[in-house]
Amino acid sequence: MGKTKLAPLKGHTIPRLELCAAVLGAELGEVICDNMRLLPETCHYYTDSQVVLGYISNTKRRFFTYVTNRVEKIHKTSNPSQWSYISTNQNPADAGTRFSSSPDMILVTRWITGPTCLSSHDVMIEDNSYPLVTPTEDKEIRPLVLSKKTVIRNPEIGCHHPDSPCVLSPNALLTTKTIDCDEDFSHLNIRDVYTTQWKFVQVLAEQFWTQWRREYLQTLQSRRKWQQTQENIKEGDTVILKDGDQHRNLWPIGLIEHIFPSKDNLVRKVLVRTIRDGQVRVYKRTNHTNCSFVSQCIVKD
Repeated sequence: MGKTKLAPLKGHTIPRLELCAAVLGAELGEVICDNMRLLPETCHYYTDSQVVLGYISNTKRRFFTYVTNRVEKIHKTSNPSQWSYISTNQNPADAGTRFSSSPDMILVTRWITGPTCLSSHDVMIEDNSYPLVTPTEDKEIRPLVLSKKTVIRNPEIGCHHPDSPCVLSPNALLTTKTIDCDEDFSHLNIRDVYTTQWKFVQVLAEQFWTQWRREYLQTLQSRRKWQQTQENIKEGDTVILKDGDQHRNLWPIGLIEHIFPSKDNLVRKVLVRTIRDGQVRVYKRTNHTNCSFVSQCIVKD
C-alpha cells in the first residue's frame, strides 16, 4: 500500500515536507492496523530524514506550532522507538515523488515490494534516539530561554527594620529594584484575559493574591480558641500591617513598640511604629490586623 501527495510550490521547506510525509506514514500505519487487527506497536516506520527523526525523538526543546502539531499527530499513533533511518537510495517512497520519462522497473519493484533489506528475516531493528540536527540554526525550534537561580544562604536576607523605607529581599537582589509596582489591577475581570497577555497575567496574579489573603494569610496568626497556649507577640517583633484599603504592595512593615496585655495576660492591642512617606508614624492596632514575621502567637478576642 502506498500513498503520495503533491507538495505546494511555495511556503514549505524540505524538513516540513519530510515531516508531512512522516505524518502520512503514521496515518497509513493506523489504517492498516485497524483493518488487519494489529497492535499499533507491531508497525515500524522508516524515513530518510534525520531532521524528522530528531523532531520525533526530541524531549528537550520546544518547537513552533507547525512542527508541534504534526509531531503530536505522530506520537498519537506511534512511539519514537518505532522510527528508524533508511538511506535515500533504499527509500521506496521516493519512487512516487520523482519524475521519470520511462518506467524504471527497479523503482516500480521497490515501490511494490519495498527495499530488499526489509525482506530479510535477519534484519535487526535498532532502538536509536536521534538528536536534533543543527538545533541552533533550525527555524522550527524555539530559542533556548536561559534562567539562573540564586541560592540565598544568609538568614538575615529578607529582614527589615522600620527605620528603613526599603525591604532588602532576594527579589531586590535579583532585580536590583527596591520599589515594587503599586499599580492596582483589581478592576480587571475574567473578560480581560481574552484581550491582551499582560491583562491575563495580572488577572491570574490578582486571583492568587485574593485567595492567598483570604485562605492562607490568616493561618500565619492562628486564633483557635484555647486549644493550646503559645507565646504572645512581644515588644520588638517585626510585623506587617494588613490594610484592606491599600494595595498589597503598599502594606507597611512595622515594629511593635508597646503591648497592652489583658487581665488574662494575653495581648490583643499593640502600638506599632512604621515608616510612611518617609516619616515615622505610630499606630494603635488590634492584634488580628498584624502578621508577625518573627513569631506566631494565638490570642483571644
